[in-house]
Amino acid sequence: MLKSGAVLVKYKSNGKKFSRRFFLDEYEDFISYERSSKIFHKPHIYYIKDIDEIRTGFHAQTFDRLIKRGIIKQNNQNCAFSILYDNHRKEEHFIASDMNTRNLWVKGLQYLMNQYAQKGQYQLIREENWILELFHSADKNHSNTLSKHECRHLFANSLNVKIPDHIFEDMFNKVDKTDKGILTSVEFVDLFNLLIRRKDLYEIMKKHVKNGYKQTMENIYMNRNELFEFLQQTQNQNAS
Repeated sequence: MLKSGAVLVKYKSNGKKFSRRFFLDEYEDFISYERSSKIFHKPHIYYIKDIDEIRTGFHAQTFDRLIKRGIIKQNNQNCAFSILYDNHRKEEHFIASDMNTRNLWVKGLQYLMNQYAQKGQYQLIREENWILELFHSADKNHSNTLSKHECRHLFANSLNVKIPDHIFEDMFNKVDKTDKGILTSVEFVDLFNLLIRRKDLYEIMKKHVKNGYKQTMENIYMNRNELFEFLQQTQNQNAS
């Protein structure tokens, strides 16, 4: 249904409305609409991964204003829904031809949003598993811990990251909960995450991550390919 498309009326806060055939692209990455012969700009694309929430009915301020101005009627509520995206900074408001069409779009989009959320969680698990693989490869005596020397050796030889002594000592001590000079696998993951939260490295990370300039140091995230590229460049950063 979503891929074949359906006519939806999009309302703007100023009262203008546009009737377009909206559709889900064949790879299920975004929704868009067919170009109008009267409008020359490219149709807007709404990526599924950027959608934060789907609201049914008139549960949006834009709809409230349009009702008060008499532009839409209260009995259209069962056909209405809103898409909130880009961290709830943007909204789009639609009225379908009937409630069944509205429900198909709402349920379809919510399903796709859940699929993307699960993919994101799976990706995070994969990346943490990769970090743990590094941990176990460096644990030569199978003690399930890494010493300072083993951590330094891993960073320098496996990840090509050379960290100044005073910075490494500070980061290591922050995650070493027992103060025994050894790290468990959980503490090593914390150390790894602390490493990529350094302000100087954050500036490099932004250059390697898609839309990195929009991400803060606290929530910046990179996939494995971006991580490898990033780690290669940190060698030059730490050597300077």
